[in-house]
Amino acid sequence: MRAAVNGGCDAARNLAIGQARGPYVAFLDDRMMQTSGVDADAARCVDGGLAFTEARGKCRYCLHEQACRDWLGAEAPQTPPDFCPNAAFFRSCLKQER
Repeated sequence: MRAAVNGGCDAARNLAIGQARGPYVAFLDDRMMQTSGVDADAARCVDGGLAFTEARGKCRYCLHEQACRDWLGAEAPQTPPDFCPNAAFFRSCLKQER
């Protein structure tokens, strides 16, 4: 999915949500980002928001939904798991400790 014009973070997120069809699209990837320490605001702004939109799409069509749910059920926060198609993107957006 690509926007005709780069409208920034908010426009990219609205576009992604508008195109979403899966019941868990905003649920699992939001929980994955929160649990693994991803800076969600920074993630939404990478590449003008297009990378975040792409990540939403990958989550929506992911074949590892049960593995994701199992991983999210673990007690301790962890880095994004290797089975996640967004792992590299999420790792690049980890919150910086100050």
